[in-house]
Amino acid sequence: MMKKITFRSIILRTSLMAVLCLSAPAAQATQLSLDRPGQEQDLNDALNNDWLPTFPEMSDQFSAVTMHQIFGIGAILDAKHQLETQRLLGQLRAEAHKNYRGSEQMCRYGTNVRSLAATEELGRVNKRMLSQVLQQRLTLRSGSTGERGRYYDQRNRFDQFRRIYCDPQENGGTLGTGAQTRICTDAAGGPRVNNDIDFTRLVDTRLTLNVNFTDDNLTNDEQDVLALARNLYSHELLDFKPDDVLNRQGNDVNVLRMRSLHALRSVAHNSFSEIVGMKSAGSGTVSTFMNEMIEELGVPQADVAAYLGANPSYFAQMEVLTRKMYQNPTFYTNLYTSPENLKRTGVALQALQLMHDRDRYEASLRREMLLSTILEMKIRESQEVVEKLIGGRAGANTRQ
Repeated sequence: MMKKITFRSIILRTSLMAVLCLSAPAAQATQLSLDRPGQEQDLNDALNNDWLPTFPEMSDQFSAVTMHQIFGIGAILDAKHQLETQRLLGQLRAEAHKNYRGSEQMCRYGTNVRSLAATEELGRVNKRMLSQVLQQRLTLRSGSTGERGRYYDQRNRFDQFRRIYCDPQENGGTLGTGAQTRICTDAAGGPRVNNDIDFTRLVDTRLTLNVNFTDDNLTNDEQDVLALARNLYSHELLDFKPDDVLNRQGNDVNVLRMRSLHALRSVAHNSFSEIVGMKSAGSGTVSTFMNEMIEELGVPQADVAAYLGANPSYFAQMEVLTRKMYQNPTFYTNLYTSPENLKRTGVALQALQLMHDRDRYEASLRREMLLSTILEMKIRESQEVVEKLIGGRAGANTRQ
């Protein structure tokens, strides 16, 4: 029976023959040819006994080596992913540390606005109290400085002027000369000279007034503000009228006119009360921090209290937060901390701008109210003439 010769057997035999020929000496090379009888059987035996068993072993070795190399490649991939993950976590940690770390700039804003709302409300209370005091004087209320009418009010104000606000150097220096004829008393001539008429020095140029009308203590600033208000508004009060005169028939119209005059005057001194309220002493929570901010601008420590006041008012705090704070170079260097802190600073500035715009809006409302009151006073006479003409025509038509 003829053996089936496959391509695989041919390759193996050829390879084996080539190996034997290459490894055998030259003298034996001629004896290894396939033409010699029994040589094919010898080759088959050598192939089956010597070569074929080694191929599986070689394959196993190749597989083992390959698998070992795969483990190394896997370890390299694991290390790659581990290092990339660690780098990503470190990058995110650094970004979080940079983005969520508050700057000194934000601490300044957060610290110095803590008492702003409380100080604003305290200023509004002082405004209402001052308006009430001035209103009581207008209406000659019992217990007020004008309870006895015009004459006693002016006499009391003049006595106060002689003791506190009189300047001996005024009127050519004659107010303080002459033991019998002098106007200024011995106590006059101090630092409060002319505070009853000097709005600029008493109110306008000062950021904080030592004013708190909610307690029972009368401070020098409170006394000066009231004296200035009495000279600015309602310099001459109405005469004191007994109740029996007011109750007479026909005087109801006069009473209503008096009330109308009081209403107009209350509109006039409303803006003054608002300014004093905004500059009244605050809660004092941020005094230490604001003093340090002003010191950083080069103001001596001894002058800081005189500039801001012991307890900065709402006006003083807004002055620092919306103006003085940005005159310090530190503000601009703090903008370089991080983009996130720059955004937070921008939001803080927008909040302060909203508060400032609100104050300006309220000031424009008061200005509008004053202008409308002035216009009402200007056209009141013409209005009365027109009303009389209309009333006369209506009466004539009725009679007809």
